Amino acid sequence: METDNANVKQAEDAKLLANEAYKAHKFAQAIDLYTQAIELNSQNAVYWANRSIAHLKLEEYGSAIQDASKAIEVDPKYSKGYYRRGAAYLAMGKFKEALKDFQQVKRICPNDPDATKKLKECEKAVMKLKFAEAISVPEAERRPVADSINYRSIDVEPQYGGARIEGDVVTLDFVKKMMEDFKNQKNLHQRYAFQIVLQTKEMLQAMPSLVDINIPEGKHFTVCGDVHGQFYDLLNIFELNGLPSDENPYLFNGDFVDRGSFSLEVILTLFAFKCMSPSAIYLARGNHESKSMNRIYGFEGEVQSKLSEKFVELFAEVFCCLPLAHVINGKVFVVHGGLFSVDGVKLSDIRAINRFCEPPEEGLMCELLWSDPQPAPGRGPSKRGVGLSFGGDVTKRFLQENNLDLVVRSHEVKDEGYEIEHDGKLITVFSAPNYCDQMGNKGAFIRFESPDLKPNIVNFSAVGENISSIFFEIVCVLVLVLGSQASNCLRSSTQLSWRRFCLIRLSVLDILENAEIKTLNTVMEMILEDPYGTNPGPIDGSVLYDQDKHVSSAVWDGQRGALRCHEHTSKLDQWTLTEKQVELVEKAGFGYLRWIPAISLDNPLISALVERWRRETNTFHLNVGEMTVTLQDVTLLLGLAIDGEPVIGITHTTCNSVCDRYLGKVPESSYTSGGMVKLSWLKEFFSHCPKDAPLEVIECHTRAYLLYLVGSTIFSTTTGNKVPVMYLPLFENFDDCGRYAWGAAALAFLYRALGNASLRSQSTISGCLTLLQCWSYFHLNIGRPKLNTGSMHDRFPFVLSWKGKQSGPTTNRDVVFYRKALDSLKPCDVEWLPYRNMDSTVIPDDIKSNLIIGRSKTMLICFDKAERHLPNRCLRQYGKFQSIPEDVQRWERKSRGVDGGVDLSGKMESELNEWLERRYHIVDGDDGADESDYMLWYLKITRKFIGRPISLSSEFQRTNAGLRDIARIADTFITDGLNQQQADSIVEIRNIAHQCLRDQVGGPDIPSPTPQSEFGKRIRGKERVRRKGMGKRLRKDDPAQYITASEDDQSQFCGAAGRVEQLHFQDAHSADHSQLYPVGSEVTALHMISGDGEHENMQLCSADMGFDHSQLSHAAAVEGNSELICAVVKVDDTELFEATEEIDSQLCDAINEVKDSQRSDSTKVVNPQICNATKVIDSQLHGAHNEVDDSELPLASSESDPHPSKVEAEVVPEPSLETPQDIAQQSKCSVVV
Repeated sequence: METDNANVKQAEDAKLLANEAYKAHKFAQAIDLYTQAIELNSQNAVYWANRSIAHLKLEEYGSAIQDASKAIEVDPKYSKGYYRRGAAYLAMGKFKEALKDFQQVKRICPNDPDATKKLKECEKAVMKLKFAEAISVPEAERRPVADSINYRSIDVEPQYGGARIEGDVVTLDFVKKMMEDFKNQKNLHQRYAFQIVLQTKEMLQAMPSLVDINIPEGKHFTVCGDVHGQFYDLLNIFELNGLPSDENPYLFNGDFVDRGSFSLEVILTLFAFKCMSPSAIYLARGNHESKSMNRIYGFEGEVQSKLSEKFVELFAEVFCCLPLAHVINGKVFVVHGGLFSVDGVKLSDIRAINRFCEPPEEGLMCELLWSDPQPAPGRGPSKRGVGLSFGGDVTKRFLQENNLDLVVRSHEVKDEGYEIEHDGKLITVFSAPNYCDQMGNKGAFIRFESPDLKPNIVNFSAVGENISSIFFEIVCVLVLVLGSQASNCLRSSTQLSWRRFCLIRLSVLDILENAEIKTLNTVMEMILEDPYGTNPGPIDGSVLYDQDKHVSSAVWDGQRGALRCHEHTSKLDQWTLTEKQVELVEKAGFGYLRWIPAISLDNPLISALVERWRRETNTFHLNVGEMTVTLQDVTLLLGLAIDGEPVIGITHTTCNSVCDRYLGKVPESSYTSGGMVKLSWLKEFFSHCPKDAPLEVIECHTRAYLLYLVGSTIFSTTTGNKVPVMYLPLFENFDDCGRYAWGAAALAFLYRALGNASLRSQSTISGCLTLLQCWSYFHLNIGRPKLNTGSMHDRFPFVLSWKGKQSGPTTNRDVVFYRKALDSLKPCDVEWLPYRNMDSTVIPDDIKSNLIIGRSKTMLICFDKAERHLPNRCLRQYGKFQSIPEDVQRWERKSRGVDGGVDLSGKMESELNEWLERRYHIVDGDDGADESDYMLWYLKITRKFIGRPISLSSEFQRTNAGLRDIARIADTFITDGLNQQQADSIVEIRNIAHQCLRDQVGGPDIPSPTPQSEFGKRIRGKERVRRKGMGKRLRKDDPAQYITASEDDQSQFCGAAGRVEQLHFQDAHSADHSQLYPVGSEVTALHMISGDGEHENMQLCSADMGFDHSQLSHAAAVEGNSELICAVVKVDDTELFEATEEIDSQLCDAINEVKDSQRSDSTKVVNPQICNATKVIDSQLHGAHNEVDDSELPLASSESDPHPSKVEAEVVPEPSLETPQDIAQQSKCSVVV
């Protein structure tokens, strides 16, 4: 027994170590440790399931399925076993098998949102497969797509400025121009794309399945492994080793596409070189050159977006023509995957394979594409679930039987870009460094020199890895060691170029500004989770669990514009009320609401706010934290009661009897729809009450007015101009009507309207949108108009502050403008306590006495609409410190019954009880709350930005420009008053920056002599000249200004975590990181927002006349090493324009300016629906079922710089084929591809 207990304890210890390795992304080490735990205690299902998810991370789906199945065998009710097995099946495209497992998860955990989501994905995929099978044409009857294409008949538009093929010959000049266009993220015209692909298909069709390559004596030949859509790393290979030519031939050994977001650019470049010179480049098929893999891992969607559906079919046909293997000089066998399940396979057998088909699931062709080597002799099952694993003895026999010396294969990520196995007889080469922007591996290629064919291995790092990490170190030192002095210097001195180069800086400054974090460890923890701040979130989906249904997902996919807004206040002034009517209206509690102004609704602003509304929390999720329209806002802005009886009653499906009873008139059928009546009918028959009318008639007219008032304001519906008559009974007795909490009902209605509009399927919004828009004007300095001053603006309710003629630069502001403004929102743009500057003496006493209800955590009720009011999530709106709020209890949003005469109070007992206890749930702040803890938590659970940023130019240029800015600042930085450590840091920064610039551009960097004042003046002068043309509306045929790109399945917004181990510094306790807003020479406004008393944090923000520093650019990375930036610049503190143009490549000095005239001819749009099925692989494995040992493990991803710079290549000593025993075994930890 003691032995058993000891084993259990040792197993648990091993599991804990494995969990730590998993969190550190050391998945192979985690697998070894989980294996130890399993060997000590094999009856713990958790160990098997945890090892399964580690295999999933390494894409070893076969092993993941085996371990998950074992977990299920140990504990048949263990839901994570089924979940992870289903995830592995889903990643392999085995949707039917995955469906069964997710159905089982749903049975065990019916309320699990992750299981529900995956189940829907599988059901959709299975239905799609069935549909495809039903409409499929037999292969024998199918006509090749290539036969239907006549590229010569396609016209090239005169305005097309990209690469052109003259005639039928692809030249080197064309290929160079095309690659340069691809670097600048321009598309190739379809005519030339068709020509390249079709010519390549014709050449490949004529080749055998096994191609013999002869290298003349004294010549060389280069073999590259997987590229996986990493175009800029492909360019780096050519930079290091030269372009393909007859004198410098290449073999690319499969897996050209998928994963990376530039797969199309990669394949067209390789095909173009093949067309230019067939002997300059050879291409082999990989397992990813297949329909099923392309559908799952991104290439299909990318091609659909950048070209067309026809190209998807065409590429599938061409991939079937690719050779399966190559033999170099009769001695080196090169294949993508590996060897075979049986001995005795001869080269002639490979030549005889009919490869013109999709890869089968077994047989020689399958094994050539899928198999992997293993350390143990013999053969074993594949860790992928396809193909097999083979040992060194299998390799040796194959070489001997075919008189070969070496096997070169790819197919697996290796830490050093290569690995030598099987006693030197097998080499794996992998040419996609920092695979999926997170593996951190190197890439490699092999040069063979004839006649001895000794492999000369060259490995290299991902493009920009060195420069990005150095830049990160510099920023960390400047911001964290030197404090706000350096931050202000950086931000005010380098505004324009700094805006463009914000990828790493945002990660540091945004965290510091929003959370006032002052320690390096805390910043590093945040950045390692989302290195560039480019994951839109949520990173932790426990709060925003309905993200897939939210409009922000549609916006990210480019599928959502502005909403249609329904409110009808414009005709309220056409009603004429008698004195008696006014008296009755005031008794009913609507005396202030009737003064609501007819404000022109800003649909784009409202739409942008809706995109940040989350129905899970009933709050707006902004960069600075959560905010919402509170009960306090409603009563101060509209003057409605927020305390009283709940607004609830009996539903009606017809109008006649209700209208007859309470209005004394029955509307004609043309004026009604079910239980709703048209507002126009109410106005037509009741807007003018006779002065001498009897009281009964006056009351009927007043009820009609009240119904019109609430139907056109607080209860405005999406039906157009109708209002439910169910409110009329509540107006029967005007004194009783005044006891209802109409303000709470109005807020419940608005919350429900916001929640409905925030769904990706909706296109309209209703509710009191004047309230929403004025709330925004008060709280957010976004789109706020300038007002003419006057006494009317000091009146109550405060919504009247916006009544009257409004002025300001509000024209031509679309939803994209407001979306980006909210995406870049800063603390200085927020008025947390906007009413403190209002005249409190105008607030009625009954409103003041009930303001405490504004902090009640309660249920708001408006008939069937019950919504939670959660002031604990936005305490700063009450002048209190914000702490991490408790989880929101999910509640059922009930809908009104269709039967008439239904009393809803009987169906909403729990909601009504919660409202009755509202005074017992007044929230209060914690004076000792640390808001930095809140922001650290909040940035993980929120959707940080909505819109996709825009690519401007090569990342190398942006990085270089940023380094030049830092070098110039370091050269001119005044060190007087700094301690020795800080002064030494400045010197180190200067040296690193200049050294890096010399490495990157081949010479020393010369700091710009331009004085600071001249720099700012010059920029402002240029931008003022540009302003005139920026407000024009685009015509339909104008080029698009905004581009979107979708993510790779593996990791949706990966970034490269910067390394700071080379720099050692301590936390500067005296540094004031809270003052991170630069003060320009022309300060026009200073907003001070403080709390009640001296201890409230003060937030200061200044405004330049030249550029608004608060509107920073944002960076979002797309998969495969592409980064997109949008620069939003504010001109004269009033007008904003969006700089979406390309950066002139010659302006890489301290003043890199965006040139309006050089707009990109084409935009790159990556299909937002790329490989939905396999988001389970990585980016969506963070839910409850992806936790290790029932606790979520945060995933850190990384991103590589997408644009090429010269990277110093490392030449590996040549292994000798004659002396394999002398060859050292390399990098045992590998990741399959």
